[in-house]
Amino acid sequence: MELGLSSVALLSCGARVGDRISLSVLDDSPSVLDLINVEPMARNVDVGSEYLSILVREYLFDIAYVAIGMFLDITYQGRPCRFTIKNISLSDGDHVEFGLVSKKTKIKLTNIRNDDQEKDIEKGKKSTRYEDIGGLKEEVKSMKPPKGVLLYGPPGTGKTLIARAVASETGAHSIVVNGAEIMSKFYGETESRIRNIFEEAAAKAPSIIFIDEIDALCPKRDSAGSEVEKRVVATLLTLMDGVDTKEGSMNNISDKVVVIAATNRPNSLDEALRRPGRFDREIEIGIPNPNDRFSILLTITKDIPSTLTENQVRDLANKTHGYVGADLAAVCREAGLIAIRRHVKLGENDLAIGISDMEEALGVVKPSTMREVMLEVPNVKWEDIGGQEEIKQKLKESVEWPLKLFSKWVGESEKAVHEVFRKARAASPSIIFFDEIDAIAVKRGSSSDSTSVADRVLSQLLNEMDGVEPLVNVTVVAATNRPDIIDGALLRPGRIDCILYVGPPDLASRKAIFDIQIKKMSVDKDVSSAKLAEMTDGYSGAEVVALCQEAAMEAMDEDIDAQKVEMRHFTKCHSKSKLRITLEMLEFYKSFKEKSGLHE
Repeated sequence: MELGLSSVALLSCGARVGDRISLSVLDDSPSVLDLINVEPMARNVDVGSEYLSILVREYLFDIAYVAIGMFLDITYQGRPCRFTIKNISLSDGDHVEFGLVSKKTKIKLTNIRNDDQEKDIEKGKKSTRYEDIGGLKEEVKSMKPPKGVLLYGPPGTGKTLIARAVASETGAHSIVVNGAEIMSKFYGETESRIRNIFEEAAAKAPSIIFIDEIDALCPKRDSAGSEVEKRVVATLLTLMDGVDTKEGSMNNISDKVVVIAATNRPNSLDEALRRPGRFDREIEIGIPNPNDRFSILLTITKDIPSTLTENQVRDLANKTHGYVGADLAAVCREAGLIAIRRHVKLGENDLAIGISDMEEALGVVKPSTMREVMLEVPNVKWEDIGGQEEIKQKLKESVEWPLKLFSKWVGESEKAVHEVFRKARAASPSIIFFDEIDAIAVKRGSSSDSTSVADRVLSQLLNEMDGVEPLVNVTVVAATNRPDIIDGALLRPGRIDCILYVGPPDLASRKAIFDIQIKKMSVDKDVSSAKLAEMTDGYSGAEVVALCQEAAMEAMDEDIDAQKVEMRHFTKCHSKSKLRITLEMLEFYKSFKEKSGLHE
């Protein structure tokens, strides 16, 4: 049957619209309650008000039956107020889970919990422990014992989670500060807020101050946009050193307060913050590897109903290259929504996440670490490329054998070369593919401006490929049709080692390309890939594909209801086409190949 409940009743029983719930008959009638302890959810409710007490009593008497944890929505002083039932007891003092409200039942309104009680209750509910963190064991070990710790790494890798776990495990008073939110437009207010935070931390020591996005609060002073930012940096430096000129204030907080900060832009912080005695320990929270992702997925899935086996979780960890902890949590949430929709639609008895739900969720949630670039497993296989057998074999030897997982490609970018390589290193093994690399790697000095953007980009590219920081499990693949204008330094061993000339397809290659294309078309039996290959001497692979597409369009122009493409359609389109690869172009590539000793 269908059951209608108010929103507050749904909240009280932990259900949502559309959920299936079970109803059972009580064996005995509920006992009449002697005392009900009610607590407002907000801090600014006057629990001493007699009028409020009467409202709550009448509300409870109307609903008759109550239980611990039930929520109540009551309009008081023209605004809605939410209350919760903390505990209930009988006349003999015994505490019970539920009972009946009578006119003799006493109602007691209590104040909202104080800070210490709130902290204890939060611990009892759900605190973040070290065992709740997957894939970050070494980073957690590095947190003990710190004075000032700077956590840096891509968003979603678990920086905030680690800080919460440290606070929970140590039992320290924790204060969370968002770097952007604490800033104020009024003179001196930002510094005052920071000072108040440190004074609260010292008063409730031992304490942990966690500053999220600290780069918004403390940029480099020489590049700071305003005097406010410079004063904020100076204030934070003074407080972290524990030196204060105000009489009676804390004088040495270094042994009482630990400051943990997080950023994904460590190089934008003021250098003075990163010296010993302030943030004297810097821990990189990097992109998780397959074992880390396996640990993260196990940690997440242990708290949700699922039918996933350990081997299935291991397979998911191997598939989620480039995913950080937040991405994996998002995948599990999306899989949960998919499972709920299936549960409601099919009316299944057991609601659990399966491997099909997780795989469908992977198609929705993309890895955030590579969001600015193009990360995909291409749906193009070697058999989809006709001919060029020697070239394909050399590419397999150079790229496919060392790497088993691809992170396909980034496009041309003059400003983001360093970021591209940083992301590739972080998400290794990966491939960086530069299409039309001649656009960013032109010979130096070819521009009238000796310090042109192209020259600077090329210098950065050379440094990234063969600089101080080595490329480990990162392969650079580039394509161009103007090899003569590429700077020679890029083509030397140690940078682009293997240079392959991909010429026009020969007869066998053209036949293979036609075979692949004809499989995708409805053609007449008189269409012969061998004859078409003979007709198209000098055609490139793209021109062969274009000829097939034009033949299909020609057949539709004749008859919109045409069922098949005939040989005459190919012949007609061939007679109208012109070769785009001229003899001069072929001679140029042949000459360049002989000069450079390129591989065929």
